[in-house]
Amino acid sequence: MVGVDGVVLVFAPLVFALVLADELHAVAISASAIPATSIDRICLMLFLDPPAAAAEHTLRLMPDSRDVETVERTIPQPAEAIFALLADPSRHHDIDGSGSVHEAKSGPKRVKLGDQFKIAMKLGVPYTMVSTVIEFEDNRRIAWQSQSPGFTAKFTGGRIWRYELEPVEGGTRVRESWDISREKATKIFLRAGKVHQHTREAMEKTLENIEKLLASS
Repeated sequence: MVGVDGVVLVFAPLVFALVLADELHAVAISASAIPATSIDRICLMLFLDPPAAAAEHTLRLMPDSRDVETVERTIPQPAEAIFALLADPSRHHDIDGSGSVHEAKSGPKRVKLGDQFKIAMKLGVPYTMVSTVIEFEDNRRIAWQSQSPGFTAKFTGGRIWRYELEPVEGGTRVRESWDISREKATKIFLRAGKVHQHTREAMEKTLENIEKLLASS
């Protein structure tokens, strides 16, 4: 889990106008709420007759490649031991590679699908993120979506942290993903600059920390 992008920003009206067009890019077209890969497809739907529009709703569209960053590492430990760390919010501080994750303020010791947990963060200034577990397959896959608490959740947050575990020869292949396809007004800023690079480096450090922590336990 990394937190390089959690600072709450206040935008001018002009910026919100620019963001509006960008946010259309993430509209859920299908019933599974998968974001559109092109604004052209959204515009096309506005002019389709009902049967054609219904057909469009059945399409499963992939997230924009700019919205997902992924790293992986083979860790010489069983998937059960790795998953136990990921499913325990109180251990996220121990494995975080960004240096921004502090203590868990609330949440169960071991989360399950639908659970929420609150993490104290600090990136220059302290802040809090509330995460909801949106994917869960015991010892194989876990993902949570993080947002700012309260009113600011309408404008910031929505990123997804996902871990996929695959037993392989010599241990477990762990794949960590940072997915901003459902991010709100801040998406345009998260796509820019060196955010992806910094996030990737932090995720690589997280997987390294998991390996070191389990090796020493």
